[in-house]
Amino acid sequence: MATFKCDTFLDLAERLSTDLDEASLRSAISRAYYALFLTARRIAAVTSKRSNAHALTQTYLREHGATGLAKGLGYMRELRNASDYDETLTVDKETAREALKFARIMQLKLFRMQLSSLAALH
Repeated sequence: MATFKCDTFLDLAERLSTDLDEASLRSAISRAYYALFLTARRIAAVTSKRSNAHALTQTYLREHGATGLAKGLGYMRELRNASDYDETLTVDKETAREALKFARIMQLKLFRMQLSSLAALH
């Protein structure tokens, strides 16, 4: 069975962000977060499927010297939660685009961390 490439969630988020309806923009932020979270969770080898997986993943990042990544992941989770659950919040195209820009930067940093981890194994 092939492993899902979670970075494709970020590609989907980009496509969703081109739509002007708020549901698409909210979904773009949510998918962007999950692209980052799933990548970070894999790096951290967190196997929990419970809600604590988010905190465990951030803890791993902090404990391995990636405090900025842990904070960024926390920020993206807050955006995701607001987008998914706060019906009073207005999510506009600019908000979604800024979230995706931030997510792309985070994605690159996570990939670098992953490569460093793999290089250390060899």
